[in-house]
Amino acid sequence: GNKSEWLFQLEDGEEVKCCAVGKKWAAVATSENFLRIFSYSGLQIGMKSLPGPVVTMAGNDDHLGIVFSVYGSLQYWLLNMDTSKFISQGMLPISPGSQLTWLGFAWNLNNLASFDSKGVGRMLRSKDRSWMPIVKASKQTKGKRDTVWPIYMTADNLMCHICKGGKKYPQTLPRPVPTAMPICLPLLGLKSESEKLQERHARQKMVLEEQSLQGLAITAKDKVKLDKLVLLNLKLACKSGRSVRALDLSTRLLRKKSLDTAIVMANHLNQTQLVERMSILLQGKEIAQARASATKSSFSAPATRSTPNTKKTFSATPQPKSQSSVKARRTIVNKTPTPTAKNPFAKIQKENEKASTKNIFS
Repeated sequence: GNKSEWLFQLEDGEEVKCCAVGKKWAAVATSENFLRIFSYSGLQIGMKSLPGPVVTMAGNDDHLGIVFSVYGSLQYWLLNMDTSKFISQGMLPISPGSQLTWLGFAWNLNNLASFDSKGVGRMLRSKDRSWMPIVKASKQTKGKRDTVWPIYMTADNLMCHICKGGKKYPQTLPRPVPTAMPICLPLLGLKSESEKLQERHARQKMVLEEQSLQGLAITAKDKVKLDKLVLLNLKLACKSGRSVRALDLSTRLLRKKSLDTAIVMANHLNQTQLVERMSILLQGKEIAQARASATKSSFSAPATRSTPNTKKTFSATPQPKSQSSVKARRTIVNKTPTPTAKNPFAKIQKENEKASTKNIFS
């Protein structure tokens, strides 16, 4: 619309140090350690004091991430700009002897992420608000002096420029082509096939947990993909004779059908003791599922109690009599003697009356 632009002049001695933009807001950190918050139309909707000089800021939708320095240590804030509440705050972990080079959000996860000068990328988990290392760029670059210039991060890749020969910044001419560096958790022993499968499983599980905490349900296909990685690792453990690890992997299967497949696999590889232990584990899962279904059915159809009616009801219409009461009444009536019944002493009474009259007239 007309005159949609807005402009503010800071006070004397106050300078803009950093700014970030979100969905319906804009935030500015100044030299006075002020955090000024504006709406998309220029309304001054909030203001906070930072504990120290700002280092960097990043915005995404309704979230604002801020990093500032307090007595030489880096601390962070994660704010919800829609509710003006803190989501998380604390110390920002970086590698020893390194500097913070990038702060942003993972695009399809909306999690705050960081990257330091030693090539370690971290992500703030929604589950426990801890920082988890998700990539170590030094293991994926060819040259020992190569550095990484991050652009943005997704759940699968870190889009970046690789600076050759120890340069800190990418060249501008010719325009460099971004490189998609795969996200790989820095687990130990990633040269073996078993640990590679474990890394893929841990990374995919982490992504699904973050999506579920943000409202996206874990589907049956997602569970099948996770169980497939576990079964492949379990097969390697059975072939190498590591029955303890195979049993540990079987406890991490999500579906009962996958556990059945694991038992068949172990039986095919002549792992008799492992089959027995997996069968016990399968029975325990079946019992747990039966209890869960029984509990669910009992809560889904609650029993209704019939409350006795203590109030007396009076009806104007006469109630019909039952047949049993009518029969009982008939039997009582038939037993009572009628006045027309014969008297056995009537003849004797008449003879006595005749005799008494004769005596009177004689």
